[in-house]
Amino acid sequence: MTVASSLNKHTYKGNGVTTEWPYSFKITQPDEIKVYLTDPDSVVTKLESDYWIDVDAQCVIYPGYEPGTEPPVEGQPPILPEGWQITLLRVVPLTQELDLVNQGPFFAEAIESALDKLTMIAQQHEEALSRSVQLPVNSDGGGDKLLGEILDASSTAQQAANTALQAQANAETAAQNAANDVAALLQGYVQDAQNHANDAANYANQAQNSAAAAAATAASIEVTDTPEPNKILRLNTDGKLPASITGDAATVGGKTPGTGANNVLVLDENGKVPQENLPPIPSVPTGTIIAIAMSTPPPGYLKCNGAAVSRTTYTALFGVISTTFGAGDGSTTFNLPDLRGEFIRGWDDGRGVDSGRAFGSWQADEFKMHRHRLKSSSSSTGSTFQMGHSSSKTGVAGADQVSGIKWFDTDAAGNQLVEDVGGPETRPRNVALLYCIKY
Repeated sequence: MTVASSLNKHTYKGNGVTTEWPYSFKITQPDEIKVYLTDPDSVVTKLESDYWIDVDAQCVIYPGYEPGTEPPVEGQPPILPEGWQITLLRVVPLTQELDLVNQGPFFAEAIESALDKLTMIAQQHEEALSRSVQLPVNSDGGGDKLLGEILDASSTAQQAANTALQAQANAETAAQNAANDVAALLQGYVQDAQNHANDAANYANQAQNSAAAAAATAASIEVTDTPEPNKILRLNTDGKLPASITGDAATVGGKTPGTGANNVLVLDENGKVPQENLPPIPSVPTGTIIAIAMSTPPPGYLKCNGAAVSRTTYTALFGVISTTFGAGDGSTTFNLPDLRGEFIRGWDDGRGVDSGRAFGSWQADEFKMHRHRLKSSSSSTGSTFQMGHSSSKTGVAGADQVSGIKWFDTDAAGNQLVEDVGGPETRPRNVALLYCIKY
């Protein structure tokens, strides 16, 4: 047997004639079918008798009995009338009877039957879940929270409804009193009767207002004039936010969301205006480079580390910088700027200060051309002295003098050398931060 259909339930409407109710889902035992009746008031009753399952005909007979067990006609329920419903539901026992013996025979039909039963159980759970109340997938609250909110709203609505009923009763009483007074004091007391009628109208207006408040409360959560979690914010009659909060940019963004007079706005769980009701905030352009005081990039950014990244995953960024900083593998990737350990310089763009530079090109460190003065030990004007070469002499000035000659070390080309000072690069004072690029 296979389970080709996902159905495990049928519901039919009564018509005062039909007694055979077919089912199309698979069963392994007749008692797996449970029968329920629903009356016009939506009250559901599970049947324990007065029906029979005809397995050969694949139908449930109600009212019906296994042949030979029929009770007297007067003891049988009536044929299902209009306004009633009958539901046939397959409920499979949550058991597993298959026992596979080690190195014993392997019966494919037995395995298939066990799998069929598991499928039926899964369909059974799916049907039950489809009738349950489910929170949104992004909800971080549980069912207890939702139930609490429902109960609170129900209690508030019930109180408002009771107030409305009492006001309505008062209105009816006042109206009746007014009618009685008019009938009794028609001669000479017309004005008094009019006053009572006015009272009756006022009570009726109060009843209408209370009923409207009850309906609004029952259909939603409490309406408030100040931002509170899980409450509804009431707008002014001109459709604007209340003056008490419109200046608080942290609460409402300093804008006026909503359309039309007397609209209401549902605040989020923090008592803030939802993002979708705020005016759009200009986004950071793709390709923007920022320096951040973190060792990892924020969402929407990549490290400027020269890495080769996908052209399809980061389509927008590739469309902006293309292969300016490297073509990656030449077809599917491209390189990010590598700003690790680098200072950023503004592109010359034709100014002539740093001419000849291509956009995005790298440049090594360099001193501006300059000269150093070399002083003689003689203090007389116009004095001269000679420089000689010695492979054994080091330092700026020779340590000894031979025939008036001062010795300096030279390189292979004969250039005079002075001692090394400083480090491996030229740099200003700095702080190491992480450069990131918007994708």
